Amino acid sequence: MGKSGTGKTTVTNILKKKYGLKMLNSYTTRPKRTPNEKGHRFVTDEEFEKLKKDMCAYTEFDGHKYCATNRQVRAADVYVIDPAGVDYFTNHYKGKKKVISVQLLAQRDVRYKRMRGRGDSFWKAVRRIWHDRKAFAKPDTDLTVNANLDDPEQVADQLMSSVKLLVAMHQINKETEKTNDTDTDS
Repeated sequence: MGKSGTGKTTVTNILKKKYGLKMLNSYTTRPKRTPNEKGHRFVTDEEFEKLKKDMCAYTEFDGHKYCATNRQVRAADVYVIDPAGVDYFTNHYKGKKKVISVQLLAQRDVRYKRMRGRGDSFWKAVRRIWHDRKAFAKPDTDLTVNANLDDPEQVADQLMSSVKLLVAMHQINKETEKTNDTDTDS
């Protein structure tokens, strides 16, 4: 997750290309920004309603609904989502995958320049920055990654290194718990 303009889409595209990770393209009722926009599955309100029985992630932003299904999560490695969506996801996902939440961080002026560079109007960029102020007030994350860097590939590499370290630490913790459980049983 990350505030608007932190480079989430750019970094996830690098993770896909460089590391072979599979992205989850969430369903949304939002209209496409451009005719060839990717990263979501654009559906009608009626189609969205039919997804509810398999839904494990849900959020709303700017009057539009976003969700992911259990089937999508099973097939993916990376899911871009906002803090409200993470809260919903952690309370509704019952699958076997270890979920690691990562937040990309970038300064406000960097994010503003990126939004303007991708074609957002002045007011749209300002509204997104204003919205993110509240939406990201208290995100609960496992990792934070500096996304101020000019090279998004460095950000992706830093993210992958951090995730690998966290997974290794988690594994050591599980092994230590097993050892401690065995020690107390004897």
